[in-house]
Amino acid sequence: RIGPHAVHDAAAFGFHVLACCYSQEGADELLGEEGATTSKNIEVVVGDLTDKLFLESVVARVKEMVEGNEVSMLYGLVNNAGMVIPGIVDWIPMAAYEKCMELNFHVPVRLINSL
Repeated sequence: RIGPHAVHDAAAFGFHVLACCYSQEGADELLGEEGATTSKNIEVVVGDLTDKLFLESVVARVKEMVEGNEVSMLYGLVNNAGMVIPGIVDWIPMAAYEKCMELNFHVPVRLINSL
C-alpha cells in the first residue's frame, strides 16, 4: 500500500497530487475515509497507463497544471504500478512477459521522458 500512503502524505504536506488509478474502485478507495482530510489536494484520473492515449492525456494534464499555474512545478513522480507473473519460466507465454515489461519498465520510462 505504498502508493496510497505516498499520495496522502504528499497531500498532507500541501502538495497537489495527480493520482492515476487503474480502476474506479481504486480511485474510490484512495479518496475514501483515509484521505478525507487531504482529498482537496488530490486529483484522480482513472485509466490504464499502458494505453498510450491515456498516458498522453495524463502528461498533458500535468503540463496544463504547471503552465496554468495550478501548481508551481512538478516536484516528483511516484511509479507505483507493477505486476509479477508467477510460474515456471518455460510455461509462461511471451505475451505475458511483454505485458509485464510494458507496465514495469516501458510505462515509467515513457512517463519520465514525456514530462
